[in-house]
Amino acid sequence: MVSHGPVLTHARRSVRAHEAILEAAVAVVGQHGYIGATIEAIAATAGTGKQTIYRWWPNKSALFLEVYAALANEAELTVNTGSVRDDLQAMLSRLFGVYARTEAAIILAGLISEAQSKTDVADALYVSLVERRRHLLGEILSRGAERGELASDADIDLAVDMISGIIWFRLLLHRDPLDARFAGRIADFILRGLSA
Repeated sequence: MVSHGPVLTHARRSVRAHEAILEAAVAVVGQHGYIGATIEAIAATAGTGKQTIYRWWPNKSALFLEVYAALANEAELTVNTGSVRDDLQAMLSRLFGVYARTEAAIILAGLISEAQSKTDVADALYVSLVERRRHLLGEILSRGAERGELASDADIDLAVDMISGIIWFRLLLHRDPLDARFAGRIADFILRGLSA
């Protein structure tokens, strides 16, 4: 009989190291910002080697895309109250709450900035966040159209782009707050624009 003890021990060590790296990335980006969050600093904070990080992530942006996805957990952002306006406000309020209490906003702003000069980062950002998460807003609006709260021919894709653009604009400029009040204003604006 073959013993799997060493394999399981190694697996547990890998899980612990993986979690330590993610936690270290959050700590380092919170202290030094996205630009200052180096792989060296993350490795030192996690108590691991750079080679371990590069074994699991090809570069810093890939690591932080995973960190962002963990902080802005998709399951926690999914809502279905039965009202398109309430769904929009609740989902956006939850997202803005994540931005207020975690480093998710710093990470996303850093990734967007880096994507302007690095095609691979832009592609990864689009696939990981834009393509995979459009459905969160799209499903809310589609359900609203099915219930007759929005026009049957409402341009859902354009509305999703507009909502995302408004959020990213405020996120990058840091001028006006992303808060529950703003979430309500977005919901009202979209409802007026797409109503039957």
